[in-house]
Amino acid sequence: IDNTVEAKIANTRIDEAGSIDVAAVSGGTQIAAGIGATLTKDSTQGANYSGGGSVSVNIIDKNVSAVMADALVDGGEETKTDVDVTAYESDVQVAGGVTANIALGGGKVAGGSVAVADVKNTVNAELSGGSYQNVGDVSVKSMLGVTQVTAALSAGIAVGGSAGSNLAFEGAVVYNGLDNDVKAAIAASEITGANTVSVRAKDIKPADAEAAPYQDLLGSYAANKSFAENRGIAVDGKEYYENIDTSSTGLSSEERGGNGAQGVDAVDLSDNGKTGSTIVGAAFVVAGSDNAAGAAVNIADIDNDFAATIGRGAQIEAGSTIVGADADTLLINAAGGVAAGKDKFGGMGTVTWQNLDNDVFANIEQSAITTDILAVKAENSALNVNVGGQVAYGGKAGVGAVLAYNALDNTVGSYVKGSTISAENTADGSVIEVEAVNESAVYGIGASVAASPKAAISGTVVINRGGSNTEAVIDQYSDDTITQAGSITDVNHLGVRALDRTKRTAVVGNVSASGKVAVGAGIAYNDIGGASADTSAASQNTLAQINDTSITTAGENAAIDLHAED
Repeated sequence: IDNTVEAKIANTRIDEAGSIDVAAVSGGTQIAAGIGATLTKDSTQGANYSGGGSVSVNIIDKNVSAVMADALVDGGEETKTDVDVTAYESDVQVAGGVTANIALGGGKVAGGSVAVADVKNTVNAELSGGSYQNVGDVSVKSMLGVTQVTAALSAGIAVGGSAGSNLAFEGAVVYNGLDNDVKAAIAASEITGANTVSVRAKDIKPADAEAAPYQDLLGSYAANKSFAENRGIAVDGKEYYENIDTSSTGLSSEERGGNGAQGVDAVDLSDNGKTGSTIVGAAFVVAGSDNAAGAAVNIADIDNDFAATIGRGAQIEAGSTIVGADADTLLINAAGGVAAGKDKFGGMGTVTWQNLDNDVFANIEQSAITTDILAVKAENSALNVNVGGQVAYGGKAGVGAVLAYNALDNTVGSYVKGSTISAENTADGSVIEVEAVNESAVYGIGASVAASPKAAISGTVVINRGGSNTEAVIDQYSDDTITQAGSITDVNHLGVRALDRTKRTAVVGNVSASGKVAVGAGIAYNDIGGASADTSAASQNTLAQINDTSITTAGENAAIDLHAED
């Protein structure tokens, strides 16, 4: 699916309008679902072989764009035109496969399920160039409220026939490749006489009140979901995570209540408190026979970016100016399996691997802003849970292994670079807040059980590796052609704060049970900043900084607060 939704006003003059609304909205249900099944029944106890599989692929390139370019708007001294430019997406995007292979008369079965998602969502709202005089509120925002589910389920059973000769092997493979790029910007525009100017890139749920006016243009979000649910397709992913047990994380009862010190409820996944998009990947396998083996592999490559920017020479005069970007996504990655070989061997391997690049930026660059209130804030409150589990039983040997791996490369940044900021009310001065807050939480959980009357071997490894940078910076602007210092005049309060309140937890549970030989090992490892691989390239920084900027306060009671906290 290659789809573009665009709303645009360009090179147009508009005088004395009460309001101007430019909205590009997209919402619907895109589903790729595959089913494979085989059934054999042979009373002769002959040599039977059967197998089946399913492949589901979702390839989506979605562009949603709302733009006002080079427009001339004059609201008049009495009319005060309100301007709203919004890009909004709330798609349900599902790729899922189910495979079942059953041999009732004995024999050998093999099969698998593969689900692949290659999804790119680009949501862009922009006010570019032009002049806006005598305006009221100017709002430019991009909002993403998608549900993305990729799942593969596979089951194989071989029973009957000659005792000890039956075999079942099943596999499930998921690749979840997601690229969500959400941007809102005012670039090279001149805005005068405004009450409020706001630029926001926002992670949101379609049921949120702020999303309602745009979701109403698309019809009922519940109707989109019911289209798939009525056909037996899970579209919100809850089936794959709401019963996950995170009690072994060792959190206090206070933190379990959902309002812990870090502000993230990471225990009750069915009531997780997230207000943004939902991304779920799941791979599950069941194999049962005299000899049984299975493998579940779940790989997620997720790039989630939110950016709000005022730049490229924008000139703004407003009572208050807001630049905000926030991510509050729920990300669940799960892989699990059960293999039961009642006579001889049962083996299961599970891998859940996640590469997560989640960048949230609020920027002001090379702009001149006259305002009494300036708020520049980037915030990441995403909850990421990566879970692997397996159970293996064999009459003679049960062998199982789990790997849960998180690779992190996240940045939360608020920047004011090479810009001139001054107060409208020079007597009282302005209030300026530049803040970056990282309250994201990452949980890696692995559980492995191997059992056999004779020999049981199991191993579990959970690794969280990588860094999260949190930065709040006022500085000069510099590129290959120009270096431009910044200035702040008539400021009464200036706050620059970088707050890193992230959680990272690696949890392992490992059990080997046998009447004769039992071997087990569990490793839980947090590699903060990725330092074990290359110390010089380690990245876990919390930075609050003012540099190359001239500052003139509104008086002797003015305050400057610079604060970095990890």
